[in-house]
Amino acid sequence: MAGLISRFFAKVGNELGQTFRSLKNPAYRTYAFGHFVSMTGSQLQAVALAWTTYSLTQSASKLGITAMATYMPALFLGMLGGLVADRFNRRRVLIATQGAGLVLAMALAALSFSGYLSFGLILTFALIQGVVNAIELPCRQAFVFDVVGAEHTVNAVSLNSMIFNSTRLIGPALAAVLLPLVGDSICFGLNGLSFLAAMITLSMIAGAVVVQDRSAGNSHPSMRSGLALVRDTPSIRNILFLTASTSFFAFQYAIMLPVLVDKVLHGSAMELSLITVAAAGGSLAGNLLLASRGRKELLPRIIAASSIAPGVFLLLFALSTSFPLMLAAAALLGCSIALQLGSSNSFLQLTVPSDFRGRVMSMYTSVLMGSVPFGSLLVGHLADSIGAPRALALCAVATVLASLLYLLATYRGKKPHG
Repeated sequence: MAGLISRFFAKVGNELGQTFRSLKNPAYRTYAFGHFVSMTGSQLQAVALAWTTYSLTQSASKLGITAMATYMPALFLGMLGGLVADRFNRRRVLIATQGAGLVLAMALAALSFSGYLSFGLILTFALIQGVVNAIELPCRQAFVFDVVGAEHTVNAVSLNSMIFNSTRLIGPALAAVLLPLVGDSICFGLNGLSFLAAMITLSMIAGAVVVQDRSAGNSHPSMRSGLALVRDTPSIRNILFLTASTSFFAFQYAIMLPVLVDKVLHGSAMELSLITVAAAGGSLAGNLLLASRGRKELLPRIIAASSIAPGVFLLLFALSTSFPLMLAAAALLGCSIALQLGSSNSFLQLTVPSDFRGRVMSMYTSVLMGSVPFGSLLVGHLADSIGAPRALALCAVATVLASLLYLLATYRGKKPHG
């Protein structure tokens, strides 16, 4: 019996070691800690800012306008962020963007504490933060490779996604406790301190990060050359198309969730919260699965298998009429999207030449984030006309059709991905 227990724990230990193997790298471990603290602060501020915006305006539409101001710069300035990531030292760029986030958060805290915060100022801050994010995100995507190298890129990308999904749970939970106790200004201030933690950890790993390669012919990279690489590389082009379609159609379940809970389930904030947690938990499960089993040679198969799954589970979600079924569908949907995006991200990082990585990842970030607001406008209009379940069902069908187009384009030749 003792031997069986010993072998069980040894197997569990081996699986955990495989899943979290990137954390054996001291530089990545330090970076991941700072990133976790910073993202937790950002999620805390996101909830506090939404609450403050609604308290000031009593307008749901102004909440949507604020969200659009945050996301839209990624669509229009994301490529500039990729150019910055390929032209300058990525670690220093990240320190600079974290510093900008610190200043913005502290300014928000000061204005809120003094009572001078208005919707116009909130919108301005959201827009500036969106610009900072447009510069930061492509750089952060490419920076993972600089820290861990090609061997552990799939694992590190998955762990980064796990960090993001974990903070989606922790940040709002902190906001639920802190907002009633200390108010929004303290929440904004804590977010500012979280940026400081990220700056310190990035400074600590200076000697352990590989500086990106710059060949003699690409010492001054241009966006045109990055676009040409995507145009001439079908595998990259196909991945970007799949990511854009998933973002445009499949992400809309979160936008319509309050409507479904109210109109279909006749539920309350409790059901809304539990389904949100189920989706985040499914995403974490997908990240864990990719971190433990994902290998470079398996990525094309993982992407292919997970390309249709979000559309199928979105249809199940849209047609759900009971709480348990919607809960299960949300978890499966979150898992399938996490698998698709994580494997697509890793595939691009490992496929793209080092001196083009920032620009290609900027296009990935642009289509991932920039498609969401436009999809939300479309789905919102459809939901008003034909109802939220039917609008999401149409999104599900569109997601499946887009994935079939991806598979057709990818496997039209005899060799997958190229």
